[in-house]
Order: sequence, then C-alpha cells, then structure tokens
Amino acid sequence: MIGGACVTCRTISDTSHTASPSFFLRIEVSVTFAHELNRDLETEIMKLLELNMRPLYDQSAQGWNRREKLKEMREAPSRFLLARASVRTRAEDALSEGANVSAAGKGELVGYTMFRLDFEECDEDDPLRLIDEQDIELAYCYELQVAPPYRGKGVGQFLLGCLEDIAKASRMKKVMLTAFLHNRSALEFYRAQGYTPDLISPQETDGDGHTIADYQILSKALVQPARECIQRARPHVQSQ
Repeated sequence: MIGGACVTCRTISDTSHTASPSFFLRIEVSVTFAHELNRDLETEIMKLLELNMRPLYDQSAQGWNRREKLKEMREAPSRFLLARASVRTRAEDALSEGANVSAAGKGELVGYTMFRLDFEECDEDDPLRLIDEQDIELAYCYELQVAPPYRGKGVGQFLLGCLEDIAKASRMKKVMLTAFLHNRSALEFYRAQGYTPDLISPQETDGDGHTIADYQILSKALVQPARECIQRARPHVQSQ
C-alpha cells in the first residue's frame, strides 16, 4: 500500500451545506505514514484531535498531554487514514463516477484514524489465541476522530470499515481500541459496529466500588474463533 494514495471513496448525501438533496459530500480516504507527515498536516490532525478529545482527557485520570500525543503520531509504526471531502452537485458526482481518482489530500479534513499493525498481549482464554501464544496480531486503533459538522453522516463508520479491511488484508486477527467510560457516545458507536470489551480490559471498580480504570479496551474479531479453537484444542500426537 502506497502512502498518500487514495484507497477508497464514498459519496454521501449532504444536508448541512444546503437544503437541496442534489448536493453530495465526496469522501476520499488516503493512507499516510508517520514519516510522511509535514508540519501543516500534523497541525491539521492535532487541531481536530484536541478539539474532540481534550475535554475528555481533562476529565480523565490521565489528563491531556499534547507533547505525548505528538510523539505518538510521529513514531514510525503509526499510520493514518485521512478522510477529506468536497461538496458536489449531483451532476458533478455523476461525471466523476468511474473516473480515476487522484491522490487525496486537497479537500477539507473531515475525519481520520491513526492505527498500527502490531502485536498485543492476550488473555489465556482468548478464543483467537493459538497454543502457547502470549501475543496476538492485531490492528490497534489509537484514534478515530470526525469533525463535528460531519458527524452522523457515516464518516466514522466508513473510516472504521476501511481500517478493518486493511487489517484483514494484513492478516490481523482483531481490531482493538481504547475508549473512555465517560465518552458514552463513542462506546455506543463502537458497540453498534460489533466491538465488545476485550478480555484484557481492566476492571472498572474494585470490590469496594473504588474506580480502578476510567477506560475500556474494546475489540472485534476478524477471524472465526472456531478455527483457532480447533488448533488450540487439538491434542498433541506423539510419534510412535
């Protein structure tokens, strides 16, 4: 996969710019690697992240740390799916159908996800774990951010679907992410996309009701657990 190349696009109805249903948002998603970030793009991404997440971090035990977020963005394994949009009329959209779409990056940034293809510890009861495995191949979604004017239009769902497609093509077993417990809308969104608390997600409270963690680790399997369980449960055959 080539950084900067447009990997997919989608046309959705736009009611925020005009009352006429003849206008559409053309969403183009491109892949960018950490080493390809320039100052303008970095600023653009950080601006959206801070707008959406700083109030939530300020409510958390972790707190907001801009320097740490920039460091995370710049680390080599980080990859980005950038969603950019332009408003088009029905006629303009029809003319563009079937045409070669040039590299994305000129439209307004309406959303993005930052992810890494990595290994992560897994619980011994994880149904995707093979015998003697302690880590599991996965795509970790560090961020999924959509600009406020574009929420509720399917942009977040579209980006998450693109990430899952990349993870499947890379033979990852699951997608994993972290969400604050006080970010109720995000938790509802992820659960609607099939994400459930992972077995390594920490307990929210202890036996006395004291808060242990203010976040939850969610995941979604990309392979059939039965296939992996068969391999794990298969008895060792000793040579005769």
